[in-house]
Amino acid sequence: MEEESKKEFNSKYTLDYKTYKEFSKGYIATKKSSIVMLFVVLVLLILYMFYRDYETVILFGSLFLIFAFLIIVTGRNKLQYKRYKSLNNNEDLDANIKIGKEKIISTSKKGDTSNYEFSQIVGIIETKNLVILKLEYNMGIIIDKNTLEGGTKEELIEYLFSVCKNLKKKKVIKSKKWLVFRNIMFALMAITFILAIILSVLSHYQMDKYIEALQQSGYEIEMQESVYSRKSS
Repeated sequence: MEEESKKEFNSKYTLDYKTYKEFSKGYIATKKSSIVMLFVVLVLLILYMFYRDYETVILFGSLFLIFAFLIIVTGRNKLQYKRYKSLNNNEDLDANIKIGKEKIISTSKKGDTSNYEFSQIVGIIETKNLVILKLEYNMGIIIDKNTLEGGTKEELIEYLFSVCKNLKKKKVIKSKKWLVFRNIMFALMAITFILAIILSVLSHYQMDKYIEALQQSGYEIEMQESVYSRKSS
């Protein structure tokens, strides 16, 4: 009887902005496609630096700063949260998650019910306060660790591993580690951008000094596009 009772867990949550932000941030940070894209971009920037193409690095850095500024100004997370909230009559969604022997049932405060099969779960993500059951198509089921009943977080995860057959790895994805890794790559990109500016300025300064020295030696210098050439007088 005790063993059977452990096969049912309950958790309640309110999808306010704080919870939505933690869910969205944790989910996006663990997407392998975004991490791979950041890594590829970082490698390309380093290659451009190696070939002294500082202008390309500066251009990308400027576009990235503009993009980041627009996200901060527009408040993308807040816009998405308000859009989601508007679907619930501008109220925060209150839901109860029941994890039973056969399926997962989500019941809202208004009585709306959604059923999920264990086979739909393809990953488990853990944030500071949440356990996110990852589904396909960028969807997820939120479980608040602070309101979990029926067992501990570890017991819940162990049970999910035993019933969710489409989990490729018996491993919980820690969003904190991925966020740290992502921030390190952002920091390296910023350092590359700043270094490109410094080296570009130094390169132009050295070129100007070189041109001045040639002119003082009796050479006539013409600039065509970005290439310096010289003609003997």
